[in-house]
Amino acid sequence: MINFPGIYLSDTLESWHSGTPEEAAKNRWITAAQARKRYDTEEEFDKALLNVTQFLPELASEYSFNHMVWPFFEKKILAFLPIFHHRELYRHYLKHVAETYIKNGFYRLELKVSLKQRKNSTLDEAREFIQITEQIEKEIQAKYPFFSLGLIPFGFRNFTDQELEDYMRMVYQLDSHLIVGIDMVNEEDGSSDFERYAAIIKKVQDEFKERKHQIAGVFSAGETRKINNHNISKVVEFGSVRIGHALNLFQVQSTLT
Repeated sequence: MINFPGIYLSDTLESWHSGTPEEAAKNRWITAAQARKRYDTEEEFDKALLNVTQFLPELASEYSFNHMVWPFFEKKILAFLPIFHHRELYRHYLKHVAETYIKNGFYRLELKVSLKQRKNSTLDEAREFIQITEQIEKEIQAKYPFFSLGLIPFGFRNFTDQELEDYMRMVYQLDSHLIVGIDMVNEEDGSSDFERYAAIIKKVQDEFKERKHQIAGVFSAGETRKINNHNISKVVEFGSVRIGHALNLFQVQSTLT
């Protein structure tokens, strides 16, 4: 990550960014090499980089069973997304991750991805991202023929209805074997019930009934502290084949039968 041109850190080391040297200067982004000079040891520097996007053990303890865990978790995701779509970095990253899992006995890897890097991201940009991923899969399979990749594009619960509809329509227009599921992210307790999103997703699904590769629902649900949250039963009724962590599964006894 350090050696890729166009990859920067915020001056506060809170997020990654991708852009031109001019954009970096304007936004006061710094390179990883510049950030390294702030630390006496490689260990301190590595920890600082990890802290940008990961829960370090002390933070995990601090935020466990804390109502601020979701906003903090989303902050970590958003700190990483600006560089996730950097083409060469993505290619390097995905190959590295795949080989790590393969060496640990895995034969398939499914990634949750956002196909909307920016608010005005286009279908052509999403299609290029999919094509690159297909190329990477072929390159990995040349060495490990048994391995395969899958992508699960996710929409955000804080999208407006129109933004979600446009995003899901874009996903369905990408007729790739890699796209195996769709999900919705963001904290459940701060969002509408799944019924709101179901109506929008169903509308798009009906438009693409003849799609060559069908897309399953893998909607995260039950990640909530609310006893009366019925999103688990709602996503199951909608046809979701997975339900995420489903932390309040036992609060809804009917879903266990």
